[in-house]
Amino acid sequence: MSAVLTPFLVPSSIRHQKKVNYGDGFILRAIERQVGRFSQSAMFSPRVPLDDEDFARLQSHRYVILAGANQLKDDFAPIAKMKASTLRKSSLVFIPFGVGLHGEAGFNEGFTDNASEILSIIHERIEYSSWRCPLTKGLLDTALPALREQTLMTCCPVVMDRPLLDGSKFERNLATIAVTITDRGDFWDREIPILQEVAELFPDKRRVLVFHQNFDPPSVLEPLVDRLRMPLGSQKAKTPRHLRQFARQLGYEILLADNVDRLLAFYSQVDLHVGSRLHAHLHMLSQNKWSFLVKVDERSPGIASALGFELIEPGQLRRHLDADMETIRTSAQACYLVMQRFINAIPGRP
Repeated sequence: MSAVLTPFLVPSSIRHQKKVNYGDGFILRAIERQVGRFSQSAMFSPRVPLDDEDFARLQSHRYVILAGANQLKDDFAPIAKMKASTLRKSSLVFIPFGVGLHGEAGFNEGFTDNASEILSIIHERIEYSSWRCPLTKGLLDTALPALREQTLMTCCPVVMDRPLLDGSKFERNLATIAVTITDRGDFWDREIPILQEVAELFPDKRRVLVFHQNFDPPSVLEPLVDRLRMPLGSQKAKTPRHLRQFARQLGYEILLADNVDRLLAFYSQVDLHVGSRLHAHLHMLSQNKWSFLVKVDERSPGIASALGFELIEPGQLRRHLDADMETIRTSAQACYLVMQRFINAIPGRP
């Protein structure tokens, strides 16, 4: 019996500061594709400390998958604020699956003593762990060389699906184009050129601006306001609201994700993805579809080095439209062999 700790679950107590990231949901579904679906009662969030009852429930499972995202940072812990001494006293068997470095500046400067000890204890209880890119693997090898043979660079499970692994040709049909953005921090100068260039290159295609996180929920009247081209209160602000208005003026539809399976179903209708959402990019590649990724932080270069694709600069898509993506398939197939070694070592697997 297994459980999963997934950052896709955001407890209500922190939703005022943490928004659901549907890319984390893509990771969860991809892990389930490899090891089977988790029941709702076996799913836990690592974002907040567990109370005694939930901690006891977690310990009742034979092992616990740490579902990947960008959790590996200097103060890494499987559960928020967990101490190495707590893990040592417990019977918990944690198995990292597709975990990556944090990627933003200041979060990967060197592990704390607590984080290093936690990582060592985790690997005392398992054969292998799965990490999603060479940059992440390098951090671990430098800090904890004794674990080098146990920490496997498997790439991200999202990219591991049959269309990519078994396919023979990337699809280049162009009926629906999805543009994804990362609308946090200083995003405006990065995202606006992407929207403009895609609109210029594909003026007659269906174009959809997709939000994997909803930092600025719209009002019910927003589409009408934008259709009527009514001015917003603060024209100088560069907010997600202004970005949505700008996109509508360029002819984009707006999709705000609210369900992971509906979002995956939407991407099944998409022919080309361009943007900064890493897991939209990986999912499209996994389905043998055309996709181009824009760098936000060090997460994307890590994955790019694992799979051998080029990152694009905002507004420079046209330079990449003739890219040969077959090298991505070859790299994914090689990573999948490593991932199979990891999966086969999970307790209870045939």
